[in-house]
Formats: sequence, C-alpha cells, structure tokens
Amino acid sequence: MPKNNETQQSCAIYCRFSSKQQEGNFSIEAQKSACLDYAHKQNWKIYRIFEDRALSGTSDERDAFQEVIRLSTETPPPFTVLLVHKLDRFARNRYDSVKYKYLLRKKGIRVLSVTQPMVGVDGPTEVLMESLLEGMDEFYSLNLARETIKGMTEAAKQGFWCHGRSPYGYQKKILEQNGHRRAKLIIENKEAGIVERIYKRYARGDIGIKGLAMELNNRGNRPRTGKYFTKGHIEHILGSEKYAGDMIFGKELNTGARPFRPLQEPITVKNSHPAIISRELDAKVKNILKRRNPGNNPPRIHNDSYLLSSLIICGRCGARYIGVSGKSGKYHYYMCGTKSRKGKIACDSPEYNRSKLEDKIIEQIKKHIITKENIYKLAIELFEATKAAIPDIAKKAARAEIDIRNKEGKLQRLYEVLETSKDLNADDLAPRMRELKAEIQEAQTEKEILENEIKQTKEAKINTKWIKSYAQMLIDVLGDKSFYARKSLLSRIIDKIQIKNKGCEITFRPFIDTINLPIENPAKRKPGSGKTPEFSQKKYWLPL
Repeated sequence: MPKNNETQQSCAIYCRFSSKQQEGNFSIEAQKSACLDYAHKQNWKIYRIFEDRALSGTSDERDAFQEVIRLSTETPPPFTVLLVHKLDRFARNRYDSVKYKYLLRKKGIRVLSVTQPMVGVDGPTEVLMESLLEGMDEFYSLNLARETIKGMTEAAKQGFWCHGRSPYGYQKKILEQNGHRRAKLIIENKEAGIVERIYKRYARGDIGIKGLAMELNNRGNRPRTGKYFTKGHIEHILGSEKYAGDMIFGKELNTGARPFRPLQEPITVKNSHPAIISRELDAKVKNILKRRNPGNNPPRIHNDSYLLSSLIICGRCGARYIGVSGKSGKYHYYMCGTKSRKGKIACDSPEYNRSKLEDKIIEQIKKHIITKENIYKLAIELFEATKAAIPDIAKKAARAEIDIRNKEGKLQRLYEVLETSKDLNADDLAPRMRELKAEIQEAQTEKEILENEIKQTKEAKINTKWIKSYAQMLIDVLGDKSFYARKSLLSRIIDKIQIKNKGCEITFRPFIDTINLPIENPAKRKPGSGKTPEFSQKKYWLPL
C-alpha cells in the first residue's frame, strides 16, 4: 500500500462500464465511491473524476480516457496518480494498457488500482502481477465477446432480432424468454405499405430507382432518416432479404481491432419474421436489379462527358448540377443534383438543355473574356508588374549577401577555436562546419538566382507576335471539336457558374493563375519573389 507523502499528491479518478447491462451491478457510482474512499485514506487531493459510460475497454476511443491522456501531457501534469477501481477499467487490451501506462509513467504518473493495490507500487513483483492481470482481463473480454456472439447466433436461429434498430417497414416487439429480454420484428402497417408499393412499382419495369424516390417524395412519403427518400434509401430496401421474411445474421460483424472473428460464416434464417412481400415478387425485383446493375450494363453516358460538369451550382440548394439524359439517351440536360436524387419537392431549380447552355456560355467567353485585346492587355499588366518587382528582388539578393557574410564569419571563428583549443579537435567541430558550409552554398545559390532574375527582367521585352498567336490558339480551342481540350480550358478560367433568378452568374478565376503569358528572356520566378499583380475575380451575368 503506498504511503502518504509529506507533500499532498493530486489524484485523478477514472471510472468506466461497458454496457447498459453492467450499469446496475458495476455502476459508475460504485466505482467512484470506492476510489474516493481509497484516496481520502491516502490523504490525496482529488483533481477530477473522469467517466466513460457504456464504452468498451477493448478500444481507446473513449472521450474521458483520451482527456486523461491529454492532460497528462501538460508540464507539469495536474495530477501524479490515476486511480481506477480495477485495472480492466483502464483498458482491456494489453497493447493499449502497456502503451498508455508507459506514456503516463514518462510524465511521472502512476496508475493505481483500488482492488489490486500491488499494482503501481513500483516493485519487481508488480511487473509480473500486472502482466498476468492484463492478460486475464483481455482473455475475459475476448471470451465474453465469443460467448455473446454464440448466444446471439442461437437467438437469431430462433427468429429473434439481434441487430440494432428495426428495418423500415417493421418495429420491434420485446418478449421475455428464460429471463432474457428478446426482440421480435412485427410489421409497421404504414411503412409496410410504402415498402410493398416500392417493390410492386419497380417490378413493373417502367420506373427506375431515382424515379421511385421522386414519386414517393411527391406523394408526401418520408423515410425514417433524412427529409426525403433518396436513391440510397430505395436501393437498400430493394436489395434487402428482410421483406420476404428472411434474416441474415453475421453479414456485417463489428469486430473492430479484435484478433479473431467471432463468427466465421453468416447464417440465413428463413421465415424469421412476418413477410411484407411474396418470395416471387422479391425474386423478380432481385433479377431486375441484377440486370440493371451498372457492372453488367455500363451507363450510356457519363457525367464526365458534360462540358460544364462540376462547374454549375444551384443557387437555391447549393448542390452541383449534374448531367442527366432522357428518352433513352436521346436528350441531355443539366439538372440540380438534389432534384435529380430527391425530386422536385426537394429543389425545383430548372434544368437546361446541355447543348444550348454550353453554347451560350462559350459564346460569352469568346465575346468578353478570351479576346486578343484582353490577352494583350493582361500581358502588358504582367510585364509592368514584373518590372516593378525588381527593387524587391534586389532587397532579397542583398539579404542573401548579408546572410553569406554572417555564416562565413561563424565558420572562420570555428577554425580559430580549432587552432587554439587544447580540448577540442576536428571531430568535435566537423558536423557544425559541414552544416555552415552547406548553408553558405544554399545562400550563394539563392543570391545567384535572384541576381539572374533581376538581369533577365531588365532585359525582357514584350513579344507581341507570340501573344497574338497565343490568343488565337485559345480562341481556336474554344471552337475546337476536341471535348477534353475545351473542358480543360473552361475549368481553368471559370471558378463557378451559379444558377439563379432565370439566369446564371459566371465567376471567372483570377487570370494570373490561368494564362501563362510569354516574354522574351522569361525570368524563372521563384515562389514569393517580387510582387504578384492582384487580379480580382470578375463576374458576368448571363440571362437564360
């Protein structure tokens, strides 16, 4: 048992239980009471009590636990003892236990157990006892998990619901079985009617998943999660085996970082609960899903084949417009992503014919942005800004020269120390000498680059002929039939196109970042060298 120190120690208390089932038998209050009694007997000052409720000790993803570790890194730490009821409250994973106890010990913090007082006293016996206790705790935890999975498997075979929340269309009914509370799935009539409608409509083959979501939303039907039905909701319902009365247990087990998988193969329980649809209807729907799977039938058109994809934003909901097709791929449109997934009830922004919208925007860019006059003007501004940056570049070159002289002075002093000292030799000073030589060489290289930049900038001249040729090339690209060349250019000059108020607002990127204008003897500009002219983003309103 640790003895009282003359200086009162500060003690932190950590309490944890794993699940609601443990709350009564091994509650936080019982742990706190035992730890407080122990601390008071030792005359320790209580710094703070940390609690993690219904969290497993096999993982370190516990808020209060991580707060303890964070506070322990302070200098000095606010407590010198971390008190727990049992070591398994601290961790049930040997690796976490060793790792975090090592971190705490480095900061001078001991982990003490009320019920295992031989741990934390810094004796040789502690090492053996602590290792045995940690191994037993982890064995208990892993064995408990294995036995729990076995019990859940048997319960699933008897038709009990062993997952979390009940699926859409069902609700849970709690029953008593041999002193245990078990859940059975029973039909929730309103949701079951929606599920049956989804299956029957899809089985007719005249509507897709997105169409079903829109139809449900327009009828006022709502899912449990989210405001509207989405493609994901419908896919999950149509792909589930539960609505035909079956249940698969062990399909997605939360094994976390455990070194074993408690259940090797999932089990399928037939007729585990009342069915909402017939097996014939379920089989028909599953065949249609398989036939329409994009992996078996690649889509006729990709969103990447739309020139303005990723650039258009809906002014009403903020979602991006995406490319959609209609009439078996005969017509192509840009449509708000929210409207595409959830229907008009979620967002009623208009859709636009792909060709007409793209042609309008390209026409405006040719007319107002990519013109020979604009590009020539930009070249003059850039050229003048480059010339104006010469004084700043010269100041950087001067600072580099001063840096070189200072480092050369330090190196010379090291040589003098080496010559006069009786205690130091070349091996002692060689690392610092090599470091200084490398720094001098780096500064000299930087100075030469800056001086060369000044020289080239002074000699630079506008190449009018090249600029006109460059401008014509950009104009030609906009009218080119090459899709990827046009898409690349548009992505570089347009920041976004916002659809609103029967028109669109085109925001262009700063030209300085998109067009590399040439000059004779172009200077190799280093990042941050000289002043960069600021071109504010320009916006253009286009009625649609």
